[in-house]
Amino acid sequence: MNLNGDNAKWFYDFAVPGDVVEVRNSGGPPLQLSQNGDWTLSWDQWRKGSALNAGGN
Repeated sequence: MNLNGDNAKWFYDFAVPGDVVEVRNSGGPPLQLSQNGDWTLSWDQWRKGSALNAGGN
């Protein structure tokens, strides 16, 4: 997110896991799946590539 030290510390101290972060007006294109990881997949899409399905579950 490219925060300066003071703002990064505030965010680290304030945020908790699971907080939603909305990035606006970044000026860049959306990230490709290879750059954005699992966040762009639906649960069903994620499970298709998961080892959890190896046993047929």
